[in-house]
Amino acid sequence: MRILDISRVLNERSATYPLNPTYERTILRDVPDAPSSLSRIILGTHTGTHVDAPRHVQKDGAGIDHVPLERLVGSAVVLDLTDVADTITARDLEKRRVPKGHIVLIQTKNSAADPGVFDERFVACDESAAQFLANLPVLAVGIDGPSIKKFQVRDRTHHLLLERGIPVIEGLDLSAVPVDHYTFVCLPLVLAGADGAPARAILLRE
Repeated sequence: MRILDISRVLNERSATYPLNPTYERTILRDVPDAPSSLSRIILGTHTGTHVDAPRHVQKDGAGIDHVPLERLVGSAVVLDLTDVADTITARDLEKRRVPKGHIVLIQTKNSAADPGVFDERFVACDESAAQFLANLPVLAVGIDGPSIKKFQVRDRTHHLLLERGIPVIEGLDLSAVPVDHYTFVCLPLVLAGADGAPARAILLRE
């Protein structure tokens, strides 16, 4: 079985969404001066590869600890939308024959971008795309940008998915992933009541 790691590496160069905490790692003790090494990390719940929970957009929405893992582990399809220059619409998705009941991973030109630079022009979905995916329905939606929603655009892209219980996975690295069907595994940290959490995401194929 082949394992494809589609998580972003976290380090001090990792770009973060504006106003989000930057990643910091402080070594508290280290071998050989101490019997064991220990670090403290500081990061936001939406740093790097992460999962958005309904609590991200709903005051009384479920926290990340209540997102069913059945939504984050299962059959997935990677869609090639690298030809989209700016915003993914329902019309773009209609051309790709998106299967129902799958985890949908959207590959865009974002994967080729410098992970150390936040590019305000990143490719994302609009409301029509989110509504299209919610209506299929799909189990979860992942994208290789810092957000599924366009930067500084006030719309309901997140709401249309999260309010239907469809988790959103952001910050994936799909740069080396062929368009195909896979088994997807994404395990966010179990943070009680949190609006989201960093995660490790992988694809499995025979």
